[in-house]
Amino acid sequence: MSPNHTWTKLAEFQGEDALVKFRWERFCCSAIFWVRTRWCMICPGDHSMAERRLRCLSPDCKGSVTCATLWKVHECPTSKRWIAYTNGQPHVRGDIACSLPPHAKVTREMRDYIQRMDENAVPPRLIWSNMLRAPEIPTPVLGFPTCPHVLRSVKYNRWLQGSKN
Repeated sequence: MSPNHTWTKLAEFQGEDALVKFRWERFCCSAIFWVRTRWCMICPGDHSMAERRLRCLSPDCKGSVTCATLWKVHECPTSKRWIAYTNGQPHVRGDIACSLPPHAKVTREMRDYIQRMDENAVPPRLIWSNMLRAPEIPTPVLGFPTCPHVLRSVKYNRWLQGSKN
């Protein structure tokens, strides 16, 4: 695969929820493999944006060859705009849809809620069940994460915080 790709603009989004829904409809089995911060090309101003590149990891595309389908997403945190691009390469699996359902994502509100509850020594299963009813957490586009997902989030938050001793 050549290092220079020709990128075609897929869509432009206002807010992260619209992008998340589009991502799981159009490139559901994608995974971020490259992130770079650069000067913003989305809106005028002297600030930075994030560029993320995603690769197809669909189990339907796995085989002896790597799927050449790539996507690129530009995020401007100032204007809260997102732009998605594709390299236009076809999937190895052809035109059939991906067989995996989208999985829920832990949002910023959920992370804050999980961290606040964990600091009060609430067990992860109780955090998960209370999070489903919490009024301060808006209903996410892809639904709420599972209990094991919340447990991993608790462990990850503890790892980021370091030792409390």
